[in-house]
Amino acid sequence: MKKYVFFFFLIFVCYYTTVMAQCNNVALGKPVTASGIYLSNIPANAINGNCGDGWNSGGYATQFLEVDLLSTYTINNINIMFDMTPNGNVNHEVLISPDMVTWTVVDVITGFYVTGQLIERCCSGSPLTNVRGVKINSVSSPSWIAIREMGVYTLSTPTI
Repeated sequence: MKKYVFFFFLIFVCYYTTVMAQCNNVALGKPVTASGIYLSNIPANAINGNCGDGWNSGGYATQFLEVDLLSTYTINNINIMFDMTPNGNVNHEVLISPDMVTWTVVDVITGFYVTGQLIERCCSGSPLTNVRGVKINSVSSPSWIAIREMGVYTLSTPTI
């Protein structure tokens, strides 16, 4: 029995390590634009791999943050961490684009959220294909629109 458990554990660790090694945040280092900027909280701060800083629009909804991936990808996961005071009910749209011109809403985030809460939109069961741009369109929120960090993940090898 111990042999089978060890063998299963070994297969799981190898599979998990392989999958995680292939999971790439293709948004890092890519051009980011937004509807507004408050002080030094520039849009690129929201997609730099550091949850210690972020982007702040300096205003209430509606606001947006978008990243141009510079190439098309199959997206398996989008993570967003909002920064908001006070906490409360929100309405944010997640949009994708194949060309940075036409946009399609693929998800709507609604409900009560708190600052620093990680919102993970896993689409690995039905990956988003031909994605060049990802946009967060904030429709309503009890506070200024701010994003601490956003990640756009693929299992594909990113182009450099």
